[in-house]
Amino acid sequence: MLAPHHTQYPGATGAQIQRLFVGLDFGTAFTKVVIAGSSDSFAVKLRPALRGVDGYLQPGLVAQDMDGRPRLLDAPDEGHSLQNLKLALMQVPENAMARANAAVFLALVLKQARAQFMADHRDIFRNSRLDWHLNIGLPAASFDNLQLLAAFQTVAEIAWMLSVLDVPLAGRMFDVARWAVRVPEPLNDPRLAVVRARFIHPDHIGVLPEVQAETICYATSPLRSNGLHLLVDVGAGTLDVNVFALVTNADDDRYVSHCAKVFPFGTAHLAKHRLNQLEIRGKLRDRPLVSQFTEYAAMPGRRELARDFQVSEDDIEDIDGAFLNQVGTAIWDAVNSVRQQFGNKVHQWRHDRLPAFLAGGGSADDAYHDRLRLVHIHRGLYGWAGLEIRSLPKPARLRMPGVPEPSFHRLAVAYGLAHDLLNLGDFIPPDQTQVTPAVPGPDYRANYPGQEQM
Repeated sequence: MLAPHHTQYPGATGAQIQRLFVGLDFGTAFTKVVIAGSSDSFAVKLRPALRGVDGYLQPGLVAQDMDGRPRLLDAPDEGHSLQNLKLALMQVPENAMARANAAVFLALVLKQARAQFMADHRDIFRNSRLDWHLNIGLPAASFDNLQLLAAFQTVAEIAWMLSVLDVPLAGRMFDVARWAVRVPEPLNDPRLAVVRARFIHPDHIGVLPEVQAETICYATSPLRSNGLHLLVDVGAGTLDVNVFALVTNADDDRYVSHCAKVFPFGTAHLAKHRLNQLEIRGKLRDRPLVSQFTEYAAMPGRRELARDFQVSEDDIEDIDGAFLNQVGTAIWDAVNSVRQQFGNKVHQWRHDRLPAFLAGGGSADDAYHDRLRLVHIHRGLYGWAGLEIRSLPKPARLRMPGVPEPSFHRLAVAYGLAHDLLNLGDFIPPDQTQVTPAVPGPDYRANYPGQEQM
């Protein structure tokens, strides 16, 4: 395998140019990478020792060894690991330390991804001069925050720069990162001239809304239909609810975000709720709470939890009720807010079901499926056409060895990011929608029924 800082195969100078697009899905808990060439897209194994989809998921954890060297971690290391890297960056995007920590983590991911990709696909690309492009995702709810947008762009630029540093500078990555986020135009510093040929031009680094990236596989497929859609993405820490429209006018393709909300209702929070309630109800049989149930670990579903703690699935389903009522209300409110604001100008609410996608790692838990179906049922009870629940289609061009097709949604954002952004159409954030507001109808938010009312 080539050294991790290499960006070209030996002897490829002057060869035919091959553009490569790196889709970097910087997740709250897990980060994923897909790299696309001219004909195929390749999911990259960031943890080659693991089987299945877990091999493609890198926990958002990084440590600094005693000698200053950074390393990726598979699980939190008490007192030694840096975590919540994306959350820290989003909360205070101007904070230099948050930028530096995120850049170091992403640099290590990029080094691993690039080296693994170039080793796995040497026969395809070894005779080409590689022209690298990098795209990173940003939550749609934050895409109109220009300061945050600039922070993600800067972090991506510095991360790539750090990823191509020669030894021994690579061993001092934290020091270099802390310097780079505090100075103007660090990539032009003369001390980096020897590695500048490996840099990516800033114009080749882009930021795309994660929700647009996640649905590219649908928007570019024969299954696409224009009009309003709902996407519910269940992550380890967060639940993202997005109501968006796909619009095509002549050659103008637009992705219009009417509502984008983020809630702390991911699977890690559901797991903690379940365990706390099991303890309160005396169901743990003197077993301590399982500390590894964090956003960086696989969350057990209802069946696994019932088996492991020797309780019935009905017990778990009953426990889920209070938590999932919040999930249902979040989805209900998002859809209803668009209906109240825009009326039939964006969707025929009484006649046409709203296409809905459930995606993200947490969507494998039956609890979220059940709650989305319950939202569908209750919208029908209030006289609306309800939801048409669909699956995101796996693109034929995506290569993801060892991953069952139903698990594609874990890689959907990275796949969408691994595209030329010029070909993806315009993204219109919620505060720039041009539809004339309709007269608001009745507000049903207070009447969202929970499962216990069925």
